[in-house]
Amino acid sequence: MIAITLGKINGMDALLKIRLTDDEKRVLCGPGTEMLFTAIDETGSVRRAAEKTGMSYTKAWKIIHDAESASSRLLVQRNTGGRDGGSAFLTEDARRLISLYREISEKLETAKREIIKGVFL
Repeated sequence: MIAITLGKINGMDALLKIRLTDDEKRVLCGPGTEMLFTAIDETGSVRRAAEKTGMSYTKAWKIIHDAESASSRLLVQRNTGGRDGGSAFLTEDARRLISLYREISEKLETAKREIIKGVFL
C-alpha cells in the first residue's frame, strides 16, 4: 500500500509525502527510512548514520525495527562491537526496498508536476 499526503499548496507546488506501508498501515519505508538507510550504507554504522541525519540513535533504531517488523525481513545486518564499536550494513532486501521507494517517489513527483502544471497554467 502507498500512502500519499498532499500538503499545502504553496504557489504552484504541493508537497507529496510518500510512505510505503503494509496492510496494517505499518511503515515499511518513508523519507526518514530512505535517509537513514542511505546514511547506514555510507557510514557502515547505525550510530554514525543517526548523527549524519540529525536523528537520535533511539529514533534510528525505531525506524529500523518498524521497517523490519512491517516487512518481516532483516533489513540492516548488525555486527555487535567490541572496543571499536560495531558495524551495520544494508541487506539486499533493504536495497530493493529503497530502490522501489525512490522509483515510486520519482514517478509520483513527475506526475505531481504535470498535474500542478495542468491545474495552475
